[in-house]
Amino acid sequence: MPLQIRFTIHERDLLLNLMSIDPEVVKRLNHAMLQNSSLTINVDEDELDVLLSVIAADANHPKNHKLEVELNALAHRLDEILRIHLST
Repeated sequence: MPLQIRFTIHERDLLLNLMSIDPEVVKRLNHAMLQNSSLTINVDEDELDVLLSVIAADANHPKNHKLEVELNALAHRLDEILRIHLST
């Protein structure tokens, strides 16, 4: 069952700049409708797990400290969404 995940524009931009993001997720992020300063995409558990791995890898080799903090915060939020989803 897919998860609906809401992203801010800034979070979307962070994701689009990841080194090895899934092209299908990129397509969904680029085509998502903006609503109230955020956008929502559907991802399945496996896609979210891979996305978390990609975020973690980029956060471990950041271009700067601010990027590291932002990626870690996003990873924490997405990890919490996945954890809650798996516990239901």
